[in-house]
This record gives sequence, structure tokens and C-alpha cells, in this order.
Amino acid sequence: MGSIIYSVNESSEYEVLEHLSLCEMDFVPPLSERVDLSQYAKKLIDKSIRYEASTDSHLVGLVAAYINEVEGFSYITNVSLLRDYRNRGIGRRLMKAAALDAENKGLNTLVLETSRENEKALSLYLQLGFIIDADESDQITLKKVIASKV
Repeated sequence: MGSIIYSVNESSEYEVLEHLSLCEMDFVPPLSERVDLSQYAKKLIDKSIRYEASTDSHLVGLVAAYINEVEGFSYITNVSLLRDYRNRGIGRRLMKAAALDAENKGLNTLVLETSRENEKALSLYLQLGFIIDADESDQITLKKVIASKV
């Protein structure tokens, strides 16, 4: 495993698609059961801000967010990390980068959804200060207030 390089919006559509394909079975349910991976990769490239962790050869971690400046929040649509790179603080660092960027843009809240069954992700989000905002059947919506508008 090479050293990790952190960046924003540097990956190509192909790299995002490759990463999603490698991680898709770790989503609950698997990502390809909810979206077309090729279309989703294109949408992330075209419409999201991507906080990325890479080695020389692969995109190993990805947090993608859609910014809603009108309502003052950032919706995190993707958090994924290759299995071999877990438990190294990479996901935590990418999430903190997304929060800092949102705060610097004057947004006041981060929002995301996760499956109730994804206990590791839920644990990370709660450790990062997210609170449960809505608890509906299989999905849990979490939010984190990151700044208050004056």
C-alpha cells in the first residue's frame, strides 16, 4: 500500500466508476441494486464535490457531496473506502474535509442517509457528531450542524 494522497475533484469518471465497482458490495443493499453505476459515476463527476483519497494506482476513498446553497446544507451522497484501506482514519479525514469545506462555503448543516444495517458507517457518523434526524424502516437520516448563520 502506497502513501495516501488527498485531493478534491481530481479523479476521472473512469476512476470513480472503478472505485464504486470495487466498493459496491459493501453498501447495504449493494449499490448496483439502487443505481446504475456508470450513470452514478457521471453524476458524481458532473454535480458533486468529491473529497478523494488515492494511491499512485487507485482511488481508495471517496466522499461525495451535493451543495444546496439555497437551503444551506451539504448532502453527502457517497462515502466509500476500499476494504484494505479501512481503519486507517481515511474515511474520518475525508468526512472532516467535507464538513470544513461546507462550513467555509457558509453552509450550516451536513445531511446523509445510511442503512440501519450498516453499523460501522453509523458508528463513524455518530462519532463525528452526526445525530439521527429521521429513522424510517431501513434508512436512517443523520445531520450535523456545522455552523450557525448570523
